[in-house]
Amino acid sequence: MKKLILWSVLLLLCGCESKSTQVKNKATDLLEDYTNALDNAKSKEEVKILKEEFERKGEMLEDEVNKLQESGDYSLKDMQDMMQDEKLKEVVKRAKQAERDAYNRYK
Repeated sequence: MKKLILWSVLLLLCGCESKSTQVKNKATDLLEDYTNALDNAKSKEEVKILKEEFERKGEMLEDEVNKLQESGDYSLKDMQDMMQDEKLKEVVKRAKQAERDAYNRYK
């Protein structure tokens, strides 16, 4: 129930955010979900499936960014700003570590 309320609020807020902020938030959410799933993975096969799903969702996000760039709603500067975002860098670092840890657990 709390998640439903949270998602509703997020949907309302998304209309007020810039496109670059929306993309950054989606990337952050994707990485955080992936990290949490890896931390809870029960087998090497599950880790493999999670990685495939993460890559698929990442490709979908990349497609979304490409469409925004084509429409002019997302610039190279927006992309550079996202890549320099410290919070996002930290989330990426945690996801990479969670992936290494998960693979090491099931060697």
